[in-house]
Parts: sequence; C-alpha cells; structure tokens
Amino acid sequence: MLDVIKFEGLARVTGTLDNTIVYAELAINVANFKLHLNDFRIIQFSSIQVELDQSRLIRQMTSIILSPITSLFKDVITMSIADGLKEQMQSTLDDFNDGDPLQLHVFANKLLSRKIANVSEHQM
Repeated sequence: MLDVIKFEGLARVTGTLDNTIVYAELAINVANFKLHLNDFRIIQFSSIQVELDQSRLIRQMTSIILSPITSLFKDVITMSIADGLKEQMQSTLDDFNDGDPLQLHVFANKLLSRKIANVSEHQM
C-alpha cells in the first residue's frame, strides 16, 4: 500500500524489457541431476514506472511525485523484482526436479556416458 497525499491505494510497477540484462547462475547436481538456481540478478532494467490504481486525475497528479521517487529507488525496486523472479524460477525448477518432465536424467546419463567413452578412447 502507498500513502501518498492521504490517498491510499494499490500501485503497480511497469517497465519495458528493452535493453534489460539478466544474470542467472544455474547448477546441475550430477549425482542426482537436480537443478538449482544459485544466483539471479537484473543487471540493467531500462525503465520503471510506479502507477497508482486510482482515477486518471489522481494518477496524473501523483505521477509528478512518484516519478522522481521511482528514479531515486530504481535499484531497490529492481532488486525486489529480481528476488521475486528468482523465487518463481526456483519454484519452477523444483517442479522439474520432482517430476523430471524434460527427462534430464536420461539426457545427463547419455551425455556423461559419451564423455566417459571419449576419455577412455583417448587414454588408449
């Protein structure tokens, strides 16, 4: 909730993905073929706007105040968005880990068996 000039209401954060840079570090445990998202960050986010869910007049009046505040706290807002996305992505990876819908176990076994076979051939 935002309390701006005694008007309370919900707000939404909007932005564009143009020139957005995302960093993600994904680990695969080869013992059990589980996926884990070690790190997820938004390095650059092009534009962010906070807009109140109010009538058009109130939105326009508060945008004069919210725009500089949003610019000032852009990094904090971006970090908050990244944290939420990281949780959602890890939840999705956990779903994959539980049911293995991509058949990662089969893929990893084939990949590792080929690597081991190549190493064995080169040692001979």
